[in-house]
Amino acid sequence: MSTSFTLNGKSTTLDADPNMPLLWAVREVAGLPGTKFGCGMALCGACTVHLDGKAIRSCVTPLSSVAGRKVTTIEGLAGSPAKAVQAAWVKLQVPPMRLLPIGSNHVRDGAARNESHAQR
Repeated sequence: MSTSFTLNGKSTTLDADPNMPLLWAVREVAGLPGTKFGCGMALCGACTVHLDGKAIRSCVTPLSSVAGRKVTTIEGLAGSPAKAVQAAWVKLQVPPMRLLPIGSNHVRDGAARNESHAQR
């Protein structure tokens, strides 16, 4: 079954099981490996992406729940600061990182855990 949504600003249709976690759909089907697997229970934040501008955990979000919506991964971040972070991450082979809501000033480790999850 196909699911259509906007991925990093581009209209995208993925042919995958609608119950597949968004994490694996983005990594394996769309070919964007920047979003990382961490705990698989929405606790660590390694799989965080933005859904309509809000941080969600993609490891527990079914692909079907993003139909018609906007998903942004680390590959889709724009601007000089984002590009610098992406380049440094690749160069240093940094392990999983967390995305916080756009415009967020959170800096504590627990802050990402308190952000809203996608509604099922």
